[in-house]
Amino acid sequence: MKSITFHEIAFTLPIDGNTTTIPEIFRDFFGIDGIDLATIKQPLGRNGYSRQYVLKGGHGGELVTILAQGKGRNLEHTTNITIHGAALESGSFDVQDIAIKLLDRGGWGARAHLALDDHGGVLPWEEIKTCCEFGNYRDRLITRLCRPSKDRQTGQQKENEPYLLKGEGETVYLGRRSSDTSLVLYNRRGPLRCELRLAGRGQVTDLLTRIAAGEPLGPLATGILKHNLVFVEPGPQSRKDRRPVCSWWLTFCDNAEALALTRKRQPKQRSPWYVPISSVERTERSIRKKLEGPRRIEYQAMFTKITYDYMLGF
Repeated sequence: MKSITFHEIAFTLPIDGNTTTIPEIFRDFFGIDGIDLATIKQPLGRNGYSRQYVLKGGHGGELVTILAQGKGRNLEHTTNITIHGAALESGSFDVQDIAIKLLDRGGWGARAHLALDDHGGVLPWEEIKTCCEFGNYRDRLITRLCRPSKDRQTGQQKENEPYLLKGEGETVYLGRRSSDTSLVLYNRRGPLRCELRLAGRGQVTDLLTRIAAGEPLGPLATGILKHNLVFVEPGPQSRKDRRPVCSWWLTFCDNAEALALTRKRQPKQRSPWYVPISSVERTERSIRKKLEGPRRIEYQAMFTKITYDYMLGF
């Protein structure tokens, strides 16, 4: 037996958040009317927004956070809303209804955490930790989350192996926290939890679009999970994709088909005020990256020569 729930949802609306529109958001999305913004306004904004409003529960935990008055190309004229785990787990909010209203208003997803709790004890925690060890993960995991990346300063490939954190319980992290997709497995709060963390706007919008259309969360979550992570049995075959998938992983994923969410948004789910990056800006960014890379001396010399030739009229 397992339960599958949203642990966090964040989305963005293409509206200016002010004393008129923010109370409307609380009323239309959460059924909370007559809220006094002065009582929930925080002294500072965050994440590029200058205003922050936080609705808290009885124990002080955040339930809903609204960020308004964004600055910069991507945030101007937008309002960001986050529904935290305590609010979602209370069952007070209808995620499908929220997704429908979000899409109707031309909004888009920003972040979604999906929690799959193993109440039936299907997942063998000790074996999972063994599979994720540095010397084993390349052989026992089929995943998109642990690919190495190139260091822009040195040009060397950096490992992105899973790592185990011990504290109040144990936690295995797969993928960088800054990535569009990462995965966390932990046993800190009772049953072993497998938490998918999606941050790419395109894929979160795709997920909420499917929820709005009535697709059940369970098959969606297990399909996305299987697309990003598969545990395989050890064996003599050098190609791990030819080895059988661990039976406990198949059971936990309900033998679901892997599901890849789209990374592209429809034009309606984009900010109408966004100005695309010009070819000049794109070229400048590319040059700056090269000047910070391992061959920066060569590129500096090349650009110096180009500038000198241009000034001479060649």
